[in-house]
Amino acid sequence: MQILITKGELPQPLLPNFIVKKKQVLISIKPHNFSFIGENDLFFVFSLINKYGVRLNFTQNTAVSFVFCVSHSFRFIDELIADLKAMYDVEREDGLELITVRHYTPSTIAEITEGYRILIEQKNKDTAIFLSQGSQNIYVDDACCVQKKRQ
Repeated sequence: MQILITKGELPQPLLPNFIVKKKQVLISIKPHNFSFIGENDLFFVFSLINKYGVRLNFTQNTAVSFVFCVSHSFRFIDELIADLKAMYDVEREDGLELITVRHYTPSTIAEITEGYRILIEQKNKDTAIFLSQGSQNIYVDDACCVQKKRQ
């Protein structure tokens, strides 16, 4: 007797799933000389991140900047920023909330973004990520599961 295991059909419609991380710190870096962020820059930044044992919750890289988000409870934020300032202009913004929505809908996005200052937004076909000021109220009735991690 043979047993065939397949992925099967996904339930339709897919319900939004939320992951909410509160008390986030956004760190933005740009080179002092207005040049591009290249591979050597990223190597240096990630070396410092590794040195201080930072757990990144979000990253975004552009040609001229690199931003990342860490939990406020990270105890070496000031030391990391001091080391980064040797080569980069560094900005820090505290008190943020990182929301990841899997299987989002237009109404889900509207609910999350309405009335809040959205600093960063990333979307692909399945997942949307928002970094915002303030605290969102996400209702369990609107999603199949909500995970709030302790910070």
